Amino acid sequence: MRTVFKIIALGIALAISAHTIAIAGEQEAWAADTAFLSALASGDSKTARHALRAEFSGIARDGALYNRTKAVADIATLAANAKDERDIQRHFYGRLATVRGSHNGLRFLRVWAEDDGQWRLFATIDTPVVPRERASIEAQSGTGDCENPCRTVPYKPRTAIDKAILRTWQDTKMIELKPNAAAWARYIGEEFMIINNTTIRTRPERVVIAQRQEASGVGTPGDPILSMSIHDFGPTSAVMFSKHFPVRGGKPYNNLRVWALRDGRWQLAISQQSEIAAAPAMAAVVGEDNLVKQADQILLAAIAKTDAHQARDYLDRNFTWTDAQGQTQGRSEVLHARPAALDLAGADTKVRLYGQVAVLTSSRDNSYAMRIWVKRGKAWRALVYHEVAVTPPPANAPAGARETNCENPCKTLPFKPKNADELAAMQSWQALETAVTAGNGEEWARHAADEFVVVGNARVQTKEQRRAVVSKAGSAPAPLAWAKLYDFPGAIVMVCEHQPHSGKPTRVSRVWIKRDGTWQMAISYQTTIQAAPGKTAAR
Repeated sequence: MRTVFKIIALGIALAISAHTIAIAGEQEAWAADTAFLSALASGDSKTARHALRAEFSGIARDGALYNRTKAVADIATLAANAKDERDIQRHFYGRLATVRGSHNGLRFLRVWAEDDGQWRLFATIDTPVVPRERASIEAQSGTGDCENPCRTVPYKPRTAIDKAILRTWQDTKMIELKPNAAAWARYIGEEFMIINNTTIRTRPERVVIAQRQEASGVGTPGDPILSMSIHDFGPTSAVMFSKHFPVRGGKPYNNLRVWALRDGRWQLAISQQSEIAAAPAMAAVVGEDNLVKQADQILLAAIAKTDAHQARDYLDRNFTWTDAQGQTQGRSEVLHARPAALDLAGADTKVRLYGQVAVLTSSRDNSYAMRIWVKRGKAWRALVYHEVAVTPPPANAPAGARETNCENPCKTLPFKPKNADELAAMQSWQALETAVTAGNGEEWARHAADEFVVVGNARVQTKEQRRAVVSKAGSAPAPLAWAKLYDFPGAIVMVCEHQPHSGKPTRVSRVWIKRDGTWQMAISYQTTIQAAPGKTAAR
């Protein structure tokens, strides 16, 4: 019995000790915050710098990110913002502590982290809030896809804690898509608050909205993620940074979230975001065309930033990238080499959907780029990126020598179609090229879709323009060297190479569609392979 009492006494002593340590840690965190504000007020940049962790990250009122060096260099702005703080709320999470409230017309959040007994500022965010009528916000609920972020995100968890938090957060996103207020509330802390540029809501207010959505049966798809990182602080607290595109349209934003482990369950303690003022606004993601267009923008941005991890999630396993010089790289090469795309800044992107195949085209001046996306399961993946730099020949340039014999591809192909659809599409193509050889524009037009366009190094032609050219004079096409076909219901993607009767080979990407029972060519992009040796015409 005496041993039992000793064990109980030891347990009580340990609990008291842990509680005392927690209180001491909490007091040290608040003291660090007070000292930091004093340093800002006095312009003491040395003390302010010491208060920031080396990996400190801030989100400014305009949504821009800044690091420790920039924060110290612009200490005057930090000091101006930190005046007359009010509505202060403090929360302690073991090795994390948060201070939130209002200052200088902004809602702010400071996140402090403990490391080896020292409390330093890890993250901060300022958000200007311009309230909007709540009914108009809630009315934005609606059905839609939630592949990203509900099922996939461009982030690979590093630790078991990261995995658990990401899984929890994706669970909440799925619950928001298919509303269940009680289930959603289980993952949200009592102190929860969500703050963005138009809204401030507490947990009870957010639960009421979830209840209304559950009653209506209409949820909200989550805003897709551009980038994400999770930072663990001990076993019970973490910080999540993320950048999102708004599914309802508007400018992208940076988000800061704090997570806490309670009773074996991760809960979201606060979520605050700030719109990136310098970024262009995005169209609302409604329908498959906007979904694939958004995925296209995310992919191109990731490649431009040489973000291979993010790009990987949007590339099909058979992806190829053909640049304006005709050089083609596969998926793994693109992820490592990170090619530079043509400068198409400001160009409009056109989207055509053919079931599970989407064709996106952009052009500026004489630079053209086509992206072919395919839908596998519920996710859109890029299959082809193809550039063409167009240099039209002079008006008085002599016509090239006409070839009248068309064995390949008119009668034979260097590969065997795998199924009935491929066979029918290739037979249509052979009929099309036979018409080209014969100069029969009307027959050619039967095998081209109304939206047909061909883009090559010396031409850009619509269906009517191409029909007129074919009708003027026949000429045999360049023989096909090889081809790969990718089948989808009602659409086939063809990537191939042609070897002209003279000159360098050409890389070609085409899309075939089945319309009214007939296979027709919808688009053809053709780029000369500049690095390849040229062929001399037979005499």
